[in-house]
Amino acid sequence: MPRNRVEERKVGAHTHEQMREALQAIKDGKSIRQAAADHNIPFTTLQRYQAKEKNAQNQLTRLTPNYAVNQVFSKDQELILKQYYIKCASLFYGLSVKDCRQVAYEMAKINGIRMPKTWTDNQLAGIDWLRGFRQRHQDLTLRKPEACSLARASAFNRETVSHFYDNLEDVIKRHPAFADGTRIYNLDETGTTTVQKTQRIIAPKGRRNLCKVTSGEKGTLVTTCNIISAGGQAVPPVLVFPRKNTNPRMAVGTPPGSLILANPSGWMNSELFLDVMKHFIRRTGTTKEYPSILIMDNHESHLSIEALDLAKESGVTVLTLHPHTSARLQPLDVGIHGPFKTFYYSAMSSWMLRNPGCPVTIYDVGALIGQAFAKSMTPSNIIQAFRKTGIFPFDRYVFTDEDFAPSSVTDRPENAQPESDFSGEHAITDQQPILELEENTLNLQITHSPRPSNNSTTEASGNTMSPSLIENFVDYSEITSMPVFSTPEKSILIDISNVLPLDGSATQHAVIMSTTFPESESTSSSGIKSIITPEQFRKPLRAPTRTGKRKPRKLGKSLIATDTPEKNAIAEQKAAKRKKETKTKGIGKKAIRQVLQSDSEDENDMILNDETDDEGDWVESEETIITEDLLKQPLLQLPKESQYVLVQFCSKNQKIFFAGKILEERNPNTLEFYVSFLRYKKGKFVLPDVPDLSYVKDDDIRLILPTPTVSGSTARQQSYYSFPVDLSHINIR
Repeated sequence: MPRNRVEERKVGAHTHEQMREALQAIKDGKSIRQAAADHNIPFTTLQRYQAKEKNAQNQLTRLTPNYAVNQVFSKDQELILKQYYIKCASLFYGLSVKDCRQVAYEMAKINGIRMPKTWTDNQLAGIDWLRGFRQRHQDLTLRKPEACSLARASAFNRETVSHFYDNLEDVIKRHPAFADGTRIYNLDETGTTTVQKTQRIIAPKGRRNLCKVTSGEKGTLVTTCNIISAGGQAVPPVLVFPRKNTNPRMAVGTPPGSLILANPSGWMNSELFLDVMKHFIRRTGTTKEYPSILIMDNHESHLSIEALDLAKESGVTVLTLHPHTSARLQPLDVGIHGPFKTFYYSAMSSWMLRNPGCPVTIYDVGALIGQAFAKSMTPSNIIQAFRKTGIFPFDRYVFTDEDFAPSSVTDRPENAQPESDFSGEHAITDQQPILELEENTLNLQITHSPRPSNNSTTEASGNTMSPSLIENFVDYSEITSMPVFSTPEKSILIDISNVLPLDGSATQHAVIMSTTFPESESTSSSGIKSIITPEQFRKPLRAPTRTGKRKPRKLGKSLIATDTPEKNAIAEQKAAKRKKETKTKGIGKKAIRQVLQSDSEDENDMILNDETDDEGDWVESEETIITEDLLKQPLLQLPKESQYVLVQFCSKNQKIFFAGKILEERNPNTLEFYVSFLRYKKGKFVLPDVPDLSYVKDDDIRLILPTPTVSGSTARQQSYYSFPVDLSHINIR
């Protein structure tokens, strides 16, 4: 429970001026009680300060409570801690409550600051300290962050974003119709399932186990493809249902003009996206005389050659985003899909209330999407989403340095310099800053440079020194020891006693920047107070330099996919990929079993099409090839118990073969064998879940199979039987 205690009276509410006036009133003849009532100060407080002033012989300087007497860190030190916490959060490596306490304890221990005994016992700062720290710094809060993948955090950098805006600017300049934004569109898919995310509800206090009914444990996916225009309009959506064929019931309640598609997986693919492109061209009226820009991510399903050819012929310019940047650059992700999902889940919850005990099916999803679509696809939301991404009105500088800060963690120099051999606690390298503080604090860095000429401005690491700073150039041989000091309001010196020249020469010089500010009350007699900051004693938030052993992966990029060079490059990549897949699949394959269609109307006589799975294709090697002509020959001997046989069944138009195991030898009276049949699955044979047992006449047994090899026999996996013969030339079930 949060500590929100209501204080009956405000402790130490008086100011320095109020106390001074009250003490002066006492000197003028008023009683202590009367002066306390006139200046709104408690009687005992005024009485105590009057006694202190009398004992100090009118030399009392502090007239307010000294609450900071037991405070662990000073204001300057807490400012350094706060800036470190903020920096970690801005880099997407925010510190939890425990991590913040750990950093505070380490800073106090390394700097020799007096701290409570419980800190030392627990090796952690107290929770009460952190609570007081947050009260002293009201601009800090405790929040639950959204999950962000490392790829997304590193991909959104200034270079990739600038490349996208360069392409966008190039496309907008191609036609005057693009200037008003009504011909700029954004397309993206989102998942709508039959299970909603629960929302907050009103419930009694103290109830711990609180639940809300959903339609199932795991929902069925229906992909919704939305298209919006920078002018504020929304194109009717495209819905992909997880079915083989579409059904008129799927379109009930959907937004007027919606396109209903079907795919067994429920996902968008290249074949369906061609229909989406036709839907977009038809609904937007795009022609070569009235062109349009379509911005979307570079998913493989969006870059089919057929869809790009159709778009180019119809006047659609396709502009793709850089991978992993759609969360910040795509208007649908920035301002539309969030409200859309909220309204969709709200509509589903309302449906569950109106239909208690009934689960939501895919035939109800269309109506729920229709409700959410009307509420979320408003002109104000759409226009603001385009404005926030800088697409329209066009603004390539809509993102600041703070937005690109997370990507700086993975910034690596092209030619990384080796670090110094010194590996002490405060080792300094050519590119490692000693201290970097924000908000009117001093940026310090040790760098190697030649001695500058007199009265000249020196640049260190690309940053020009302020003329107000005193620049001291000292030979390494002259440096012995200098204290570390880093606070925003006092003299600053750097410990470079362990810094050695990289080339072993004593003629190089270190640039030492120092400045002096007015002393404060916490300044020591020497004017210097040592402190080591968290950025010095903690591991820096910087990705390590790549070793170069790993082969670099070809990265995607933003491109104008309908331009001829880009489209030809995409076609070549897909052709190379298709050729590679075909070559891989064809290794060692000489014959692929033909799948025959059953003439039976029974659903249980369905033939498994193994050509849909690579593992189901038989590979011909040195194995014996079994053909129907070979099976016409009579058996030389009858099978025995525990042997495997090939049994023939004849339908109206074809012969079907099954593999089975002999459980009982031939009955002399009935001339039948008792057989347990196997099932052909993905190139191998398995035992069915329900044993398939039957009596078979000896005339139906066409071949005695060799002993199979058994694999995959575990508690959670079926046993697979493989026979050392090639059965790909017969209709095996």
